[in-house]
Amino acid sequence: MSIMNDPVRALMPLLTQREETVCAVESCTGGLLGMMLTEIGGASAIFAGGLVTYSSALKISLADVPAVMIEINGEVSAPVAIQMAKGGLVKTDATHALSITGIAGPSGGTDEKPVGTVWICRASSDGTHDCRRFVFPGERAWVRKAAATNAVCMLILHLMGQANNAMPNEQERA
Repeated sequence: MSIMNDPVRALMPLLTQREETVCAVESCTGGLLGMMLTEIGGASAIFAGGLVTYSSALKISLADVPAVMIEINGEVSAPVAIQMAKGGLVKTDATHALSITGIAGPSGGTDEKPVGTVWICRASSDGTHDCRRFVFPGERAWVRKAAATNAVCMLILHLMGQANNAMPNEQERA
């Protein structure tokens, strides 16, 4: 089984063996990550729940992202992705949180943040986090699917002790 082809099937036993859970805090993927995490029977053992924080107001109220952080950095930024994940940990009491914020397109991109720019963060209850910026080429559906898939793969890498491994389309880390 290829992790990239079916990452949730690879993730489930890793979390189950550790008796750990994951939550999703999503913006541009609009619930796709949560859907992926619940497509396989038995998901209730590993999935704590999800927050779809598509608007700034919901990032602030549901994920505890300070409004000033959004004003200074923009919604699509490492600080916001990190706080989204940390807020998800608090709200769901999960062991791990995966957050995604980005520009799926077809509009909304800028020279600095083109369409396909996505920040993905993995935060864990042990205080660690891993936040990466990706630029996924392609249409909206592909950007969303690639973001959700890469989020799951980031958690798998963490659980396998390989979080330092680079991923396709990764541009930087924060």
